[in-house]
Amino acid sequence: MIAVNKKIFLTLAGFLFLAILSGNNFHDLTKIGNMGNLKTSPGLAGGLRMWDHGKLQVSPNRRYLEHADGTSFLWIGDTAWEIFYRLRSSNPEGHDIEEYFQDRKNKGFTLIQAVLIEELDYKKGRGCAENGSTPFVNMDPGKRVEAYWNWVDHVVERAQEYGLYMCMLPAWGNWVNDQAIFNRENAYDYGVFLGARYKDSPNIIWMLGGDRHVNENQKAIWNSLAAGIKSEIGDNFLMTFHPAGAKSSSMDFHDEPWLDFNNFQSGHQMDGNNSWNLAIADWERTPTKPTLNSEPGYEGIVEKFWESCDNPRFIDYDVRKDAYRSLLAGSFGHTYGHSSIWQMLRPGDTPVACADPDVNWYDAIHSIGSSHMTHIGNLLKSRPADRWREESLVVEGMGYGKDRMGASRGDDFAFIYFPAPIIRTIQMNKISGSRVNCYWYNTRTGESNLIGTYKNSGTRTFSSPEGLDWLLVIDDADAGYSPPGMSDIWYH
Repeated sequence: MIAVNKKIFLTLAGFLFLAILSGNNFHDLTKIGNMGNLKTSPGLAGGLRMWDHGKLQVSPNRRYLEHADGTSFLWIGDTAWEIFYRLRSSNPEGHDIEEYFQDRKNKGFTLIQAVLIEELDYKKGRGCAENGSTPFVNMDPGKRVEAYWNWVDHVVERAQEYGLYMCMLPAWGNWVNDQAIFNRENAYDYGVFLGARYKDSPNIIWMLGGDRHVNENQKAIWNSLAAGIKSEIGDNFLMTFHPAGAKSSSMDFHDEPWLDFNNFQSGHQMDGNNSWNLAIADWERTPTKPTLNSEPGYEGIVEKFWESCDNPRFIDYDVRKDAYRSLLAGSFGHTYGHSSIWQMLRPGDTPVACADPDVNWYDAIHSIGSSHMTHIGNLLKSRPADRWREESLVVEGMGYGKDRMGASRGDDFAFIYFPAPIIRTIQMNKISGSRVNCYWYNTRTGESNLIGTYKNSGTRTFSSPEGLDWLLVIDDADAGYSPPGMSDIWYH
């Protein structure tokens, strides 16, 4: 077989692709559609699932996650805290875990965040919807109910069939804090149980914590739980911690050896400042660890719901702003959330946190914002995972509050987020190449508009199109990239 230089091949292929679409005139505004790619199976190529690339590990530069074979890991998560308690394996009306998993797979989600000991129903003495069982007898972690854990096994196995990782929280934070059933001793024992039970499931990531502040005693309990899990899994699975609102795991656990990567909760406030401030703070900590936003503002949730249910609700635009600002400030991935999905709201349930009682979880999975996660995943997979914040790309600066932009780059590409139709001056010589291809990436449709090919020197002014937010993508013209969102260079 004749050896072909990969970069030359990609360059020629990309050139041909653009030439066909634009009629050889690269300065025409060319719309490159991506709407036909809504049904995606990230990580599936020739029958391979993501974990067939090997166990997850931290990348050599400690900025993102990858598989053992060096393939970058795409973290596009969904928040389904109550899935083990409120969903069923089957339902006469069809609203079951199969419907949920199928929808999330179709939209390109790669991971589901879920809680084993949830916060809403168990504390009221209720059993899970599947078979009425509870995790423990009389809330004693040492007396586990096998029927419940068999149900958890089933959910994990079904997720595996759909190619989805399960990011599992052993217990919500209230079970260590105000409604404590754990201490250092039984937390360790519970961790050993979990580690042993799921050490052969390739689609597991462990996330301790659960939206609560911690004092020194509570930290010790979480450390004991982590030690118990680690005693069984060793270094074969990754582990992190889910913090309280406006906090990062790094604030309490950064130096713990079991904490493989950080995650932060930017929370449910529309100013969005935490979506980049916490990412930047984590990026600058030592030792270096990857970070991501595991709880941004949920679509459909009332802003500061703890103050008033009369506050405005987050819409898809707010969801996108949190996502892009986090990603371009240092997050390696992103988790989406919806006010009705996290609690798996069903007819007859009492809504929590001002959720709309008329929007059930099986309606909410079709929300606009969740479909936009498809486009984020496609964008990320079309460029290398190794990138970093580069605010000097925008001459006027990033701005603040609702006008905050975002900017990051790799060696031969750059992403710049425009949160609204605005004009900005861009420094053009921050990436490699003598000439660059520039695109507007539509955050709502996944379409790419080719702006033009320009000299990679000096500055250039860009005016984002009408229609809320856009992403400016700048590529080294010789790098051979397809238009943003149109190829998968990670898994395919």
